[in-house]
Amino acid sequence: MGYDLHITRKEKWYDEVSPDDITIQEWVDYVKTDKELEFAGESKKPEEWLAIWLAEPTNKQIPFSYYNGCIQTKNPDDATIRKMLNIAQKLGAKVIGDEDEIWDESYLAAEAKKADKPWWKFW
Repeated sequence: MGYDLHITRKEKWYDEVSPDDITIQEWVDYVKTDKELEFAGESKKPEEWLAIWLAEPTNKQIPFSYYNGCIQTKNPDDATIRKMLNIAQKLGAKVIGDEDEIWDESYLAAEAKKADKPWWKFW
């Protein structure tokens, strides 16, 4: 079990097929232009192409999977969320969590502000 974030143009990431879907061709074209991403190989199902983020700061290889007009990843850290926001901006999309909340730069700013406080200051 985990928590996914989704790059989408849909109102809700789980909506059925929509004219606003990110197409597989848009995803393929984007990955080809982003030197930090590389396809992990063609899926047997073309609607499920997987790209790996090779330039992730901690040298983990973060998977971004394309499915049902969205691009998603599981349990992203702050660096991955930044990458997702960058991808979303270039695709004219947004980042939505499993519970339909919008993730944006304000989330990252709030996290940075929390990190500036000593551990004993929680107010």
